[in-house]
Amino acid sequence: MGVKQKVIILNDYDRDLEEYVPIQVEGDVTIEDMPELLATISGMDNTISGMNSYVQDIDSIIGDVYFDTQYISDKSDDISLKADSIILTVSGQDNLLNNIDAELDNIHNHFNLNSRIYPTCAVDKTVTSETGLWTEIPGTATPSVIIPTSTITSDYRITGINISNISSQDLVYIEFYKISDHSFIGAVKINKTTLYEDFGFHPMNSGLLDANDGVEALASSSSGGTIVSLSVCYFIDTTD
Repeated sequence: MGVKQKVIILNDYDRDLEEYVPIQVEGDVTIEDMPELLATISGMDNTISGMNSYVQDIDSIIGDVYFDTQYISDKSDDISLKADSIILTVSGQDNLLNNIDAELDNIHNHFNLNSRIYPTCAVDKTVTSETGLWTEIPGTATPSVIIPTSTITSDYRITGINISNISSQDLVYIEFYKISDHSFIGAVKINKTTLYEDFGFHPMNSGLLDANDGVEALASSSSGGTIVSLSVCYFIDTTD
């Protein structure tokens, strides 16, 4: 005869209720039915174990993805830093190349552009040294205008000073300045003795001077009050 009893097989997940509920079996359950029920329970256990293993695999994959994402993020930061470093290096190289290019232009100008002289067909300009022995300049003397403002209407560079006369035996130091802001642009030192007259060309690089800017000069000497006659050698700057 069958044995009437209630058997709770397993808690199962109800999707409608969104919770786990017990599966109940009621009715006449015989001893002969038990193996089948036990096999069903065992199968469900295996299914649950498989699902747990699957969930663990998903967790592992998620963990791997997280670490891979973090690794990619770190590498991205490294690449960004290296890119910034490359940009700075390239920028520095560009500046260096620009400086080299400017210097090459200067060399080209010195050796290939036509030299000019001011004044041309006229008496040389004069500068008188401060009174007294090696008086500090600027002193009390008024600067002598060598190139008047608005005389040279393009950017230009002075390459040297040509000395044509020194009024007495003396050692004379001459400084040259921009008229626009009285900034220093160069100097020469000349000498006249009973045996030697330091006339002729004296190299002096003024750097770039703006168009229409003029040049003035002050001097100091070993005896004071010496008059020096001179002209200026220059070229028109064509550097872009």
